[in-house]
Amino acid sequence: MIKYVCAGMFFLFFLQPPGWAQIDEEINVVGLRLLDYGIELPDDILQKRSAVFISVPQKSAQSSERGDWKSLSFQAHGYFKQIGIDAAVYIYLDDVLAGPDASRMYAKYLTEREIKYIIILSKVLVKSGNKIDTTYVAVITQFNGQPDFISNGQKAWKDQNKDLDRVMKNIYRISVRLEFKRTNFLIIDQPEFISGFNIITVKRNESFPTDLRVDKIAVPKFIDYEISSGYPQSPINNRISREIDENNNINSRLNARLENLFSIYPWKYELVDYGLGEEQLFKDGFQYVLLRLNTAGNSIRQMLGYELNQGETDYITVLKKPDGTITFRSIPVSAPVYKYYIKHLVRKEIFIGEVWDADETWDASLEHFIVNLKEKLNK
Repeated sequence: MIKYVCAGMFFLFFLQPPGWAQIDEEINVVGLRLLDYGIELPDDILQKRSAVFISVPQKSAQSSERGDWKSLSFQAHGYFKQIGIDAAVYIYLDDVLAGPDASRMYAKYLTEREIKYIIILSKVLVKSGNKIDTTYVAVITQFNGQPDFISNGQKAWKDQNKDLDRVMKNIYRISVRLEFKRTNFLIIDQPEFISGFNIITVKRNESFPTDLRVDKIAVPKFIDYEISSGYPQSPINNRISREIDENNNINSRLNARLENLFSIYPWKYELVDYGLGEEQLFKDGFQYVLLRLNTAGNSIRQMLGYELNQGETDYITVLKKPDGTITFRSIPVSAPVYKYYIKHLVRKEIFIGEVWDADETWDASLEHFIVNLKEKLNK
């Protein structure tokens, strides 16, 4: 059996989208998924709808802000339309994988849109000595209808080239050679973008649940999970399996950090396996679960129902330390951050806290959140 680390405490199967790679390296854009890569495309790719998950490098070496992913989407859409692929919607990869509630919402949306295939299109910076080149990587595989989007071992097609035109022409040549039947004739002229789904389905509270003074909260931990060892053999899958082992080795340290952060929290909590499901957590006696989102700040604010000001360039994070010290940080709106919130397991109400306390690392963000929660419950 191979154990898989649960990236970022949740069931996400992607590592961070590749920003850098080495020249001549086969680039992985599906994180901890071991797929069965083949040379043929799905034979009905020109008859069914597809969703495109886009990733690009950060804005610059000096900035963590999200790069211009919509320009790549426009480029790709022109090719897809000519080929006959109905790329019905474009979504930034980080948003899809921001957290369990976000993934469930996007999966539900893709199902409602009758999406059959997922196309992952990544722009990757490649180092060759002192030179930096760009490589485009495309993976096409079936949407499994679930919030993890892709299942281990399922068939997939992959190509990469420093020229996007060559990747797209390869797709076209395969479809012509195999004489794929085309029924996608009503493809829209411009890409449709979806970002920042509001994940709140019931009630949003800009506060904390005060009954946590008596109710124990479930805190998802970093976990290993197992799948069959008979995964499809390939150089890229073998490398990923080694990366999995390396990631698993740090889990105890990450969970120790979690316990340390909660050492200032005087009420009841327990580190849990969130993968068991929210229904099981409730059966185990929990009323609340601590969850988080990790993507661009402006996407998180949409997901959590904050009002957006299109003129804002930065969000001000209120940083509270256990000693009561308060400082402020300015973080660009499109920079990736972590934001925690609490969810009631039965009523599905969401509690986002009283201040914007998102930060660029998970543990810093969690520390702010716990300090704010403790302060509220002590009143």
